[in-house]
Amino acid sequence: MGDSLDLSTADLAALAFFLVAWLLHTFAS
Repeated sequence: MGDSLDLSTADLAALAFFLVAWLLHTFAS
């Protein structure tokens, strides 16, 4: 189902959640 660069909706959601959590952790310090 596509190559490894073709992210699925679940992958994008997980990456988005991780990015938001990282940004909050970074700017909260």
